Amino acid sequence: MLVANFGEAETLFRIARPSYSTALARHGQILLATEPTRPAALWSTFRIRTPGDFKGIAFALQQTSFAGERGAWERPFIRLVARLGSPFEAEAMLSNGFLANSMFTQNFASLMELFFAVQLCFLTVAEPVFTSLPEAQRQVLVAAGRETEAALWKGIREDLQRDRQDIAARGVAVTDQPPADVLAALRAAAEPEIQSWASSMGADGATLLADYRRAIRRG
Repeated sequence: MLVANFGEAETLFRIARPSYSTALARHGQILLATEPTRPAALWSTFRIRTPGDFKGIAFALQQTSFAGERGAWERPFIRLVARLGSPFEAEAMLSNGFLANSMFTQNFASLMELFFAVQLCFLTVAEPVFTSLPEAQRQVLVAAGRETEAALWKGIREDLQRDRQDIAARGVAVTDQPPADVLAALRAAAEPEIQSWASSMGADGATLLADYRRAIRRG
């Protein structure tokens, strides 16, 4: 719930990139490019219109959402008084960020694009391999990484648009712009996890978060 669109996700990444590069360097890796995955979205059996609609409903994470389990993605919804249930009884389910299978369009009537989480995949090169290359080849590799990254970020936007159109064609009501009060409630409920993420970025985490919020002019 820290970003609302791919533009904000890219802004956050640009600000956090030095910290990511430093973390990868500790493992002997040099960051060449990143690829964002489809943002995790909320599927539900009915259209969520207000924060109060979460109260008492059975909520679940997608069964294959390992990142969601590790990141405790369910916590903001539990704070909004949703009831943690199994995927088989779920009235609302958070996708794992990858293209949903046909089960979702068969079992749920509504999809809300929350941009709940945008996971990043890193393309790296081992530092010993990189340093063994001639300078000219290093420059080519870095330039290729930048070009690849730009293409991947452009491509995910296009993929998401096609994804939405396909889901809508299957009869699911797609909400691209969630109600403002629903977004505000989820952002507030997710704040402990946002602060935890900032803390995981080390001593500069608070500054990174402040710089990002200043850049997008959202508190």
